[in-house]
Parts: sequence; C-alpha cells; structure tokens
Amino acid sequence: MKALLLDALRGLYHRRGPTLVAAGGLMLAMTACVLVALVAIALSKPDPAIPDPDKVVVLDMKGNPPGQPGSWTTGAPMAFADMLKERRVPLELISRVFGSGIDIDNQGRPEPAYLLVVDPDLVPLLGLTALHGDLHATLVRHDGIAITPALARKLWGEIPMG
Repeated sequence: MKALLLDALRGLYHRRGPTLVAAGGLMLAMTACVLVALVAIALSKPDPAIPDPDKVVVLDMKGNPPGQPGSWTTGAPMAFADMLKERRVPLELISRVFGSGIDIDNQGRPEPAYLLVVDPDLVPLLGLTALHGDLHATLVRHDGIAITPALARKLWGEIPMG
C-alpha cells in the first residue's frame, strides 16, 4: 500500500498541470453542490415569524393551465374555507392568498411589484403586525391596501418607518 501511495505522489509531482485542473474542477463542483444545498435548506425552513409552523397547512389551488390565468382565480377558493368550517374540520384559522404581479408607475417608468390578495384572517393566522395602523382593519376594507417597507422605500424613498 505504501508503494502505491508513493507512486501516486510521484505521478502527481510530475504532472502538476492536469492534476491542478482536475482538483480545481472537483473543488468548483463541490462548492456548487454546497451552495445548492444551503439554498435548499434555507428555503425549506419556515419563516421564524410564523407561530407554530407545524400547524400551518398550505393548499395550492391550480385551476388553469400554465400561462393561461382565468378571471375567476381570485374568487375560486372563497367557499372552500366556509365548507371546511361547516364540516368542523379541526382547523383553528383558515385564510386564502392569491398572488399576482403588477406594474407601478415610478417617475414615468413601470416597475414590477408583487400583489397579494389576502383574507383578513391571514393576520392572526401568520401573526402579522403592521408598522403603522391596524392591518386587520385595512384588509377588511374593500379599498384597503397594505404595503411592505421595501415597496414604501421604492415608491417614496427613505422615510421614517416606525
């Protein structure tokens, strides 16, 4: 075994170029695998702000083929929560969320923003808090809008947030 190891070391010493390329490629591949694993771990962990995440269940409603959204999508799962509550399914809180993208006019340039249509029940479900005002009361109103601090900074620059 010792002779094989010494022979391998002599071979590495005499062929440094190909060895460095192979070792560099292996290190690059291992680094990419570690980065992918770290991203997967980070995305698989629930948000620490969600109280008791083991009790949160997500039902994903997919009613349309990809790229062909229908106008009914924001209203489709509306009766679903009521039906589950009527049948006394062991759920403490239930809410629905629908996501879509919109463009906001920012000084003459359209900028993309992510729009979420949510039920007011989402506030206690996820333990959401507002920096200003009453988030639940805002979501109850038909014309109520809640925005994130990031969108507020994008629209109005650095303003006091608290």
